[in-house]
Amino acid sequence: MAYSPQNVVSLATAKCQAGGMITTQQNLQNHLNDGSITQEEYNEYYPYDGMEGSYYSVFVETDLNKASTIDGQRLSSEDAIAEYIASMLLLETDPVFYISYDGVYTTGGTDYYEFRCHR
Repeated sequence: MAYSPQNVVSLATAKCQAGGMITTQQNLQNHLNDGSITQEEYNEYYPYDGMEGSYYSVFVETDLNKASTIDGQRLSSEDAIAEYIASMLLLETDPVFYISYDGVYTTGGTDYYEFRCHR
């Protein structure tokens, strides 16, 4: 059964924000609003704010009937997958983050969605 990786990103982002974190986009907007960066700098840094190469990947099976954590715990809904991703980011000390969906990775005949947690 398929699920939407984009919806998972939205849900995980909301969970991180509810936990007190701030997206790179909002952080950039705040800096633009307070004058600490220019519009040109904002445009240059958006959306990753220099975190393009600073991420870890979370791979989750594309079939919701098989989706699980790295240690085999079942993730039976988009919300459960989002909670799994958010719970890792919420351990970070820096509150600025960005979650992206970066396509499908196939290994051993199984397809996985790649979610990148930029921090």
